[in-house]
Amino acid sequence: MTQSKPKLNVFGTKPKGVILCPMIPYNLRNDCQVGQWTTGQGILGDKLAMSIIAKYEWYGNLGSTTNADWWQLWFVAERNGTAIPVPFETVMVTYIKTESLGNLNELVTTMMADGSEPAEKVFIPSFVKKSTTLDDGKTANYWAITWECRDRVSGTEFYRTSDDTKLENLAGTVEENVFIDSVGTRKMMKGSYASLVAPGKIASREGKALAGMEQQALPASDNF
Repeated sequence: MTQSKPKLNVFGTKPKGVILCPMIPYNLRNDCQVGQWTTGQGILGDKLAMSIIAKYEWYGNLGSTTNADWWQLWFVAERNGTAIPVPFETVMVTYIKTESLGNLNELVTTMMADGSEPAEKVFIPSFVKKSTTLDDGKTANYWAITWECRDRVSGTEFYRTSDDTKLENLAGTVEENVFIDSVGTRKMMKGSYASLVAPGKIASREGKALAGMEQQALPASDNF
């Protein structure tokens, strides 16, 4: 009788044809200081194509930016258009603010007005170098994201390099999972500035006391 070899099962594996949704979110940062996508491992590059599967609005602090509106984007990277080392068939999260948020909002609003569901497209973010004048008169450079989108490339095989992730696979992932990033949002409140200031949950421009955060949450005015 042949004795089976022992196997390690610590982290687990992703079944073929399934989109992985990690328990601890894979956070891909769009770094406006360098114009690249980064993780805790370092700078990855700037070429990314994504299918956005969920969008949530938050208000608060993240990194060096305080008192800002944020869009929390949950997405899956597409092989066709991505040239950075990220996992495919895997749900990731990123946060956009100020100009990058406004640029995406303009694009999706136009698409919605034309009767289209933006999430059915593949989004292509690009970093564009900008500059701003600081209070002391000095000039600071930063990168903002501009957005384009393209039609999906579909075939018969989930893993074919030329194909994008099937919409039914993306929809199934959304139905089966709850997307939570407790680390990224630990200094935020759910909702936009406009939706939170009216019921008094955050400080108004006149400085009304803020509930649940140490400092008064006035809207961010910086671009980076």
